[in-house]
Amino acid sequence: MENAARENGLSSIAKIVLEIGQFSGVEVGALEFAFSVLTRGTILEDAEFEYLTPPLLLYCEDCETEYLSDREDLCCPICEDSKFRIVRGQELLIKSLVGE
Repeated sequence: MENAARENGLSSIAKIVLEIGQFSGVEVGALEFAFSVLTRGTILEDAEFEYLTPPLLLYCEDCETEYLSDREDLCCPICEDSKFRIVRGQELLIKSLVGE
């Protein structure tokens, strides 16, 4: 991130926008702690975080339907089967850096 910021002429980063999928396995508190330790003394040190959580998009292997779901009920709304593939929801993406 620091290299990307410098390549774009930024001397400091005020905000980092992350997209974290519900099935990414990322624990936000642990990510924030690690980031605070690793960025000390860098242009990222005082950056604020914003988190976006995209909807969980699944694909039913049985009836071949894509559907939005949540972690509470993963079954297909059409055939009610639970044999699915995750289409969207495992990502950890840097959406944007805001700086000066």
